[in-house]
Amino acid sequence: STLFGLSALGVQPEPGLIAIPDLVAGPVAGHVTLSPPPNDPCDPCAPPERPVPITAAAVTEAGATFDDETIAAAQQLVIEHCERLGDRMTLLDPPAGRRPLDTGRLRGWRARFDSPYAALYAPGISVTDPLAGPGAATQNKRLPPSGHLAGLIAATDADVGPWRAPANRALQWAVAADSDFGDDAHALLNSEGLNVLRPTPARGIVCLGARTRRYDP
Repeated sequence: STLFGLSALGVQPEPGLIAIPDLVAGPVAGHVTLSPPPNDPCDPCAPPERPVPITAAAVTEAGATFDDETIAAAQQLVIEHCERLGDRMTLLDPPAGRRPLDTGRLRGWRARFDSPYAALYAPGISVTDPLAGPGAATQNKRLPPSGHLAGLIAATDADVGPWRAPANRALQWAVAADSDFGDDAHALLNSEGLNVLRPTPARGIVCLGARTRRYDP
């Protein structure tokens, strides 16, 4: 399916950024929302009952889950696609959908890729879930960061220009990060080309890096 999607994007000149956050997102249970029950036949004020087509039911498919090797293979295909076309880059998410990754595991994931057409961001973030009802167990939803970074890069291009590095700017709507690595870990990850998102007082979750996944400085 990754190859099929990339083949569709290959004929389009417009995409500047490619991200596949569903590769690493946490599992989502499937469910079906049925249509409202029929009118009460004993209610004289009820409107006439109309048949409800079966297609009116809202179906949410269960989210797929992939192991680390499958995720890495798919991300490498996206990198090769960007390198081949030369006019776009990809934003990579480490596989933290099921658990936050520590510094060592993040460095291990970073070491899988070497390309000036890819950038890696961590950790995962949380946003206020607009679909969470009042009785929901949590009002926040964990997400991979690549979608928010795509928006941040687009906003930076629009506000200033493409020559401005998309760093030291807050992510809109993000309310928390999976973890704060601390200054020492941040310096280590940044030196190895992994862009860190950190909670900053009075500013929110801030992107503090704009490096690609290229070993050659």
